Amino acid sequence: MQIATDIAFEERKSIGLFIDNKIINAFYVNSKIRNGNYFLALNLPFAEIKKLEKKINTELKKKK
Repeated sequence: MQIATDIAFEERKSIGLFIDNKIINAFYVNSKIRNGNYFLALNLPFAEIKKLEKKINTELKKKK
C-alpha cells in the first residue's frame, strides 16, 4: 500500500478498491504512508460498509 500511495500521490491519481470485478470505491491519495498506518475513507452507507467488511473477512479466512 505504501508504494501504491507514493505513486498515486506523486502522479495525482486515485487508488481503486475492486471486489468481485466491481469497483467499490476510488480513493484520492492526499499523503504518502510513512509509518505503516493509514486510513481509508469510504463514501458508502453504513450498511454497505458492514457488508463489505463481512465479505473481506470471509475472503481473508479462505486465504488462511
